Amino acid sequence: MPEIPEYVTQILNTAWGVILLALGISFIYKFFQAAIFGKLTYWTGIDNYGITPVWFTFKPLARAATPFFCHLPYGKDSLITTIQQIWVHFFSIFFFAAAVVCVTWGADTLGLPGASTVNYVLSGGRTDMPPIIRYKPRTKKGKLRVIPYTFPIVKRAEKTVFKAATTKIPFDRAKSLNEFERRGQNVEEYTKIGEDWFKDDD
Repeated sequence: MPEIPEYVTQILNTAWGVILLALGISFIYKFFQAAIFGKLTYWTGIDNYGITPVWFTFKPLARAATPFFCHLPYGKDSLITTIQQIWVHFFSIFFFAAAVVCVTWGADTLGLPGASTVNYVLSGGRTDMPPIIRYKPRTKKGKLRVIPYTFPIVKRAEKTVFKAATTKIPFDRAKSLNEFERRGQNVEEYTKIGEDWFKDDD
């Protein structure tokens, strides 16, 4: 398979970055519309066309997915419509997450500080902290990644959790027995106390 020329790759990357930034701006607009006004735009074709009983279970999921694909203006007779309800305010958090992903990815693709800005915000402006997210569009072998990001914080968290779960807690049996003797108690006494506590008061 012939290699794609470098200038073609640059053109495609630039176009992809512009598309991602445009989607990010659209999601920001959707976020403010949902968070402030409770408005949500979605496609009504799921209710009007081709839904068999087999797909009935997936209708709520399909309805929830359509707002993420409605970005262009629509006409009066379009299947796209806008609703205004209270629950939409809570749905706005998903638009915010999508906006952060698209803007960050688009900025990094165009050579702008995307991931570094996210790290700066999440770390509270501290530059001495290790990065939470890192932009790496290519692997060590030079191949393009499908998702051009790595998350060092996940690896650090995995190591911390693994170490905490596998570290043996020191236990000195002789010291524990001496502690029982010092208090003048033993296991049998504790067992008797438990049995007396559970007895019915007749």
